[in-house]
Amino acid sequence: MTRRESGAKRPSVVLALDALPAALAARLNDPQALDVTGGEAQLWRVRDSAHPKAQRVLKVYHQAIEPNPVVLSRLRSIRSPHVIEIVESGTLLDDRFFELMEYFPAGSLRGRGNVHG
Repeated sequence: MTRRESGAKRPSVVLALDALPAALAARLNDPQALDVTGGEAQLWRVRDSAHPKAQRVLKVYHQAIEPNPVVLSRLRSIRSPHVIEIVESGTLLDDRFFELMEYFPAGSLRGRGNVHG
């Protein structure tokens, strides 16, 4: 549930660590692009030094795409083992929106549906 400014094209996105806010860049390391395709964002698995035992996913939205703030707020308020936690979100220095969330190693619901019908 995102919105795209009219006429915006999806650019090729590269994780530029210098686009991360300094405090976030200092915490995140070992970025590995996840092998998924999507029209709204690029995903990386990262390590967060603030939580050394946990892997995270950094979701960086393409330019001119941002999540619906109502949906984001509702997702952040859910505390359930069945919903991935959004640990942090905000805007990068290049004005792209990001979310830092739990990493779920078993894959996506879409992928599980393709395997299990």
